Amino acid sequence: PKKVLQLAGIKDVWALNRGQTRTTINYAKATFEALRQTNIIRMGGSE
Repeated sequence: PKKVLQLAGIKDVWALNRGQTRTTINYAKATFEALRQTNIIRMGGSE
């Protein structure tokens, strides 16, 4: 997920992994979805 976060402009990050992380694509998708959800919360709940 570090590359996805770097593309999002985040330079200093640490992550905790739990569960299955063997599939890199799924891990990247989960990271992207977490960023998307964070942005929705930040903007007041509108998508």
